[in-house]
Amino acid sequence: MILCGIDEAGRGALAGPVVAAAVVLNENDLIKDSNDSKLVKESIRERLYDDIFASAIEVKTGIIWNGDIDSINILKATMRAMQYSIYTLQSKPDKYLVDG
Repeated sequence: MILCGIDEAGRGALAGPVVAAAVVLNENDLIKDSNDSKLVKESIRERLYDDIFASAIEVKTGIIWNGDIDSINILKATMRAMQYSIYTLQSKPDKYLVDG
């Protein structure tokens, strides 16, 4: 089974973009310790970055900039960034796992 995990960063920032990433993995290639990055030590996050890009079938991002966030609100901006990251995928995952 092909899985796609989607998560965002930047919702708590006072200025700047909100960024979402869609990461597509084979179910057999799930990566140990790849839970919530906010709960993982920085040294482990750096290793996870390398592990994810080494194992991923595909990684896409969506970015919504602060001007758009101001006009549509942070929740809609987060959802839009997630949509962009999914819509640009070339692969077709069997399941999508969305954080939050």
